[in-house]
Amino acid sequence: MHAAQADTHRLVYVESLTAPQTAIAGQPVSVILSGALPNPNWQLSTCNLARSDHHITISVWTDLAKHGMVVQMLVPFKRSIPIGPLTPGTWTIEAPGYGKSHAETQIEVQ
Repeated sequence: MHAAQADTHRLVYVESLTAPQTAIAGQPVSVILSGALPNPNWQLSTCNLARSDHHITISVWTDLAKHGMVVQMLVPFKRSIPIGPLTPGTWTIEAPGYGKSHAETQIEVQ
């Protein structure tokens, strides 16, 4: 990523990641990601899921929608993210965020 792009495209601030404690193999399952955008000039853009052996990393990105003066305040958001169906076992789901923000949870799939 180029330095100029880093100023207009970055990970969201991550506050929490909520998931059901258990799920049924082969059935749809979603998690709830809560976080914040840097200020009202930013908007949610993309959500990427990376899977490896019983591990899912969710990366939610934000883009600078417009330039100009704006009140400097975080803009909270909450998003439901489908991650399944999943195979049986214990799954770890993590969401890295901007700076040191990060959240992690587990789901037991039967």
